[in-house]
Amino acid sequence: MIITEEIRKCFANRDVDIVYPLENIISRYPAWVVHFQNSFGVAVPYRGNDVYEEFANAVLYSHELRFNGEGRRCLLLTSSREVEAFRNEFALFCRDFVFPGDDGKLRRELTSDPVSWWKRWKILIGNAIAEKRPYAVLGELIIYGHLLRNGAAVDWTGPNSTSHDIVAPDVEYEIKSTLSRYDRIVHISGQFQLQNAAERLFLYFCRFEKNMNGICIDDMVKKLVDDYGISLNELNKKLGKLGYGVGSSARKEKYQIHEVLRYLVDDQFPRITPEMFKAGAIPAGIRQLSYDVDLSVIEGKNIDVEIEYI
Repeated sequence: MIITEEIRKCFANRDVDIVYPLENIISRYPAWVVHFQNSFGVAVPYRGNDVYEEFANAVLYSHELRFNGEGRRCLLLTSSREVEAFRNEFALFCRDFVFPGDDGKLRRELTSDPVSWWKRWKILIGNAIAEKRPYAVLGELIIYGHLLRNGAAVDWTGPNSTSHDIVAPDVEYEIKSTLSRYDRIVHISGQFQLQNAAERLFLYFCRFEKNMNGICIDDMVKKLVDDYGISLNELNKKLGKLGYGVGSSARKEKYQIHEVLRYLVDDQFPRITPEMFKAGAIPAGIRQLSYDVDLSVIEGKNIDVEIEYI
């Protein structure tokens, strides 16, 4: 508990851009408490591959810290200042992170395979939020590449919280993905998701299966950069907004795409719009509409994208 109390004491200091060495850690296995503008946590020395994992309000990632003007690569576990009221509870997990164990055994296990430590930690505290779905992001990137390949002047805007995932001057695209083998049911979150902001709106439905011989987010990032000149920096920024920073294990999860269907969202498409309500507006007091659409009741066009990427 001595280490935990030292971490808590350092957390109570509200200075930013400060690194505190933990004095109750044996010097052969140093660790630090870090304070940034928007986060706080702990760090240990690290020489492995890039890491970025995010869960709830905690992040595990690799980063270079400055010590007396010199850079040192570290592995960090931090939490957002938005939940600073729970810093004492967070300190318990930070203690587990920095504690080296007998002869540094626990430290070696952590730095040799930080993602495994992270997964065990998530199981310990319980999955309080829905897991991210890499195949959903992969679907957006595949359709983005498909449209670029066919000469469309499009931009991937989904990570920017716009109404639709991909936009062009006169057409917009909504991308839905599933791991279901048979159903064609998509979830519509919000009253604007199937509204036409442009002249036309298309919905792409992608069916995936997890497969080690398939394609992953990092594969598509490389293809978009190499084949279409998309900025790697911009792609990584957008993926970071979605919780898929550089080094995230989710970016390496591979899927095989089995089916892509395209639907024109028009008057025949099953959807709810404000025009369906009295006076052409959603009733007062209704803040959000959320519903499922069964695409099997309408006909979609088969789109062959698999040969382009796999």
